[in-house]
Amino acid sequence: MFRLRPKIEVHGQNLAVSATYEPVWKMSTAYTFPTSASNLVVVSTDAKDTLTGVGVRKILIEGLDVNYKVITETVEMDGTTKVNTTKEFLRVNFVKALEVGSDANAAGDITLKDSTETYTLAAVIAGDNQSLAAIYTVPAGVNLRITDIYASEDQNKASAIALFYYENGSNKPKLKSFESLYFIQGQVSYHSNNGFLFTEKTDLYIAALSAGGSGHISAGFIGILV
Repeated sequence: MFRLRPKIEVHGQNLAVSATYEPVWKMSTAYTFPTSASNLVVVSTDAKDTLTGVGVRKILIEGLDVNYKVITETVEMDGTTKVNTTKEFLRVNFVKALEVGSDANAAGDITLKDSTETYTLAAVIAGDNQSLAAIYTVPAGVNLRITDIYASEDQNKASAIALFYYENGSNKPKLKSFESLYFIQGQVSYHSNNGFLFTEKTDLYIAALSAGGSGHISAGFIGILV
């Protein structure tokens, strides 16, 4: 049985941040939260991500079902051949390599899409061994109190991050009250003793922008499930 971790850290990276806000995740695109649960389609762009390959052999998916309850599933990779999960996921909060070959990381880009392959819910990009996405949904039955938000940029670009969230079932994003954090090269962080409280089933993500585009930004938040 999977147990919720009381303290969580959600970390993402985007190596092609545009001049307008976009989520901090390795796909460098907009992110869509699906409206229904479905089996996931898991596939790599490289045949070496397979049970006998040198890349990622097995992944562990941590997500939420149609009722926002936590579910997990282990998937055996089959390279460029699509593999379907047996469970239906409404959200995917984290993916990591559970077993790897000699390269220790993904040989290709591993994507997890909904059953119609319309939306990408998570990805493990070539050279990584876990998903790097500052995107999270609060499970049912708990609240999330975020105490720390942080980011870094290494291309000497004027940049900013902001925390957006969708309350239970809403399709209209809101900007959290700390507004935006602006910085140029290096690191920036924000701490709140009281924290920002988000209720169950809330979707959140950190978005970033860089002047002129092509920014390299890592960002994340630390919180406690209560």
